[in-house]
Amino acid sequence: MIKIEESKTEQLTVLWLRYFELMCKLKLLANEAILIKEQIRVWEGKDICRN
Repeated sequence: MIKIEESKTEQLTVLWLRYFELMCKLKLLANEAILIKEQIRVWEGKDICRN
């Protein structure tokens, strides 16, 4: 019984680590997409920081 519980705990730990890894990658991709969108706006002459 202990082996099964340890196995479940290990599997749960692996799943949580994978979840956090994917969430970090998602955040990085979202930030990159925002930067690319802003660069496109600048190149199109739609810079929101223009005076």
